[in-house]
Amino acid sequence: MRISFVAYEKLNNNSVDELELKESIRNCLRRNGIYYIGDLVEAIDKDALKKVRGLGVKMEKQIKNALFNYELCNAADPIDFIMSCSKIA
Repeated sequence: MRISFVAYEKLNNNSVDELELKESIRNCLRRNGIYYIGDLVEAIDKDALKKVRGLGVKMEKQIKNALFNYELCNAADPIDFIMSCSKIA
């Protein structure tokens, strides 16, 4: 997923609680030191979610979909955001 630096800085101040995720996923992220959406984006970019203990492939996909939906709803230009994102598997 590609997100501009400005968008990343804005997301860095927003909690993962703002994403539509199951409580078990949010708890897993918190236990692994991921508290903000910016941290989550960074973990995805570095492919570090695979190393998060207790987080399976299905949960990872749910996280990416929730992040995509969150960004789509909060993007200044949703079409531009869609075009800038790589395809979510």
